[in-house]
Amino acid sequence: MKKGAGIAIMLIAAAFLILFRPPHEALHAGDTMGTTFRVKWITRESARASDAVRSALDARLEEINDLLSTYRENSELSRFNRAPGGAWFSVSPETAEVVARAVAIYRASGGAFDPTVGPLVDLWGFGPPERPVALPDSAAIAGALALRGMERVEVRSEPPALRKGEDATRLDLSAIAKGYGVDLLGRLLEGRGFDDYFIEVGGEILLGGEGVGGKPWRLAIESPRAGVREVDRVVEARGPLGIASSGTYRNYFDREGNRYSHTIDPRTGRPVTHLTAGVSVFATTCMDADGWATALLVSGGEAAIALADRENVAAIVLSEPSGARTLDARESKAYLLYKDNGTIRESP
Repeated sequence: MKKGAGIAIMLIAAAFLILFRPPHEALHAGDTMGTTFRVKWITRESARASDAVRSALDARLEEINDLLSTYRENSELSRFNRAPGGAWFSVSPETAEVVARAVAIYRASGGAFDPTVGPLVDLWGFGPPERPVALPDSAAIAGALALRGMERVEVRSEPPALRKGEDATRLDLSAIAKGYGVDLLGRLLEGRGFDDYFIEVGGEILLGGEGVGGKPWRLAIESPRAGVREVDRVVEARGPLGIASSGTYRNYFDREGNRYSHTIDPRTGRPVTHLTAGVSVFATTCMDADGWATALLVSGGEAAIALADRENVAAIVLSEPSGARTLDARESKAYLLYKDNGTIRESP
């Protein structure tokens, strides 16, 4: 047998083994963005090939942190926050993309979603500074409110850059960056030929295609009840689909008989006082789901549903009726449409 023919037979045999190797679920998990992550993808590749994918996922997560983290002093976002106002600050296409989407959700939500809310978050003790001994007074709140508003930030894509009007303006993209990071991991997997995957970072999820055997992905939507772990519903879904949840029930403090949530309404400068305890949003990207979950949680109740219906956002809004023990669930028209067309099916 000629040498060339032998090599060709070996290549055909290797391709045959890959083609008929049963699909299986590869897994990668760890810590990132101050939380945890899990990535599953359906593959026929060998363990060694999956290790290369894991390395690529880790590298991409590091790049995302280097761009958007407010906890890394030299991240692109931190350097922009320290930069003087008035001049364009060159950024990566990724940073420009997520800021542009943040501006769009800010405008569509009437300011309920606002990445410049950081000074107010700090004032109420939910940022890096220690929790205040006394509640902030009206003057302090007014001073922090004077620093907020995405009208103070401009973004362009060619060449990618940001510009702020005042030195003190700073961005905190934590309410949308995890979702965007999830989307970037999805792009990485799809670029490597994997269309069926499950990605989760800190509870923000992106589904691609289906699970093993063509089965839908299955996930639980947590009931946002303080002090307990309960499931509101279990859904089965096929991708592409991003899912994000926000709630007032985990991060809060009690003072003088009142509860103060970490969810700050950027328009009032104070923690929300409505009875909405949690929101879950379903969208074509996890970035959109992440940003809209925050916007709807800030809006709360009937206002949240009205906003979701106006902007065609698929959402579940869970509120705790006063004096009741069970949560009142309201579903947007877009969420009901998702159920009607089979994208989402709730398990009994």
